[in-house]
Amino acid sequence: MSGISVCIPLAEFIERVGRAKAAQALGCTGPALSKAIAMGRTIFVERTEDGRISATEVSKFPGR
Repeated sequence: MSGISVCIPLAEFIERVGRAKAAQALGCTGPALSKAIAMGRTIFVERTEDGRISATEVSKFPGR
């Protein structure tokens, strides 16, 4: 297969799995997730077909 993945916003991922599990899956802390959302950062969580989870932030360039 082609390694199809699904991307969802970070806030939605947290709603689905809970903050503690989301933090564990992404290798960070719950407060770090809350701060990222509170600051309005644009972060998408990707779950690949084989179950791997990663997050990607979209930001403006140049960052001013």
